Amino acid sequence: MSKNIVYIGNRDLKEDNVAATGLVWKRGEKHQVEDEKKAAMLLAHPTVWADADKPFELLPVAPEPTPLQPSEPTVQVVPQGGGKVDLHWEPIVFTVPAETFDKVRDKELELVFMSPEDAETFKEWKANRARQEAQAKRMRDAKAAKSGLESAKAA
Repeated sequence: MSKNIVYIGNRDLKEDNVAATGLVWKRGEKHQVEDEKKAAMLLAHPTVWADADKPFELLPVAPEPTPLQPSEPTVQVVPQGGGKVDLHWEPIVFTVPAETFDKVRDKELELVFMSPEDAETFKEWKANRARQEAQAKRMRDAKAAKSGLESAKAA
């Protein structure tokens, strides 16, 4: 004896993935299922199919999936080895620009951790180096200008 089965789920289309009937339903559509065992298998899922010969209600339509929001690349610092590590540690997360993340991932950059004192020393070294490079450039430019004047006089 056949059964009228209606798809009551929350999607627009539903293919039978339970009883191998080969049927595809539109939401609210009724199909006649000839095999009682297959109909029973479908009706065993009351949030998906219902007996169309009895009162039924369609489930609310599923909301559209929220598009994925782009997220900032992050680097997580995870403790390994060394001294005592708390069993309930949380990774330390740094948000970094995508280009930096890619360079770290591709091993074009290395991460370095410093104490505040070492960081201050590094900043001073970097500033001194910038001053030295600027002074060397001024000297090169002055030498080039002097050389240009001498060659102009010779001509």
